[in-house]
Amino acid sequence: MDKNILVKQAEKSVITTLYEEGIITIKFSNLQGDKYPHSVRVPVEMRAFQKEYAPIVFMLHVIEGYLDELEIFSADGSTINADNISLDKLEYVIDPEVSFGN
Repeated sequence: MDKNILVKQAEKSVITTLYEEGIITIKFSNLQGDKYPHSVRVPVEMRAFQKEYAPIVFMLHVIEGYLDELEIFSADGSTINADNISLDKLEYVIDPEVSFGN
């Protein structure tokens, strides 16, 4: 249910993508709807392991109950090519507050 709140926020938001050397940022704005009920700033993180390179890290940021941004960066700080990110081997880290509730 909590995940659905974030999905609905994303569907109704205005999305802006920023690309700087080594990091891709997807910003969410004009957010509406129900607030996410957890106070955790990064409720979920994902790592995509690459065959010959450092893992790519995805960090979803939620501020005051609303999506703020999704950061995508290489774990070693190197420049990434968004078109070449492999999603074959993934690892998710979910904050315990989100996993088990308050």
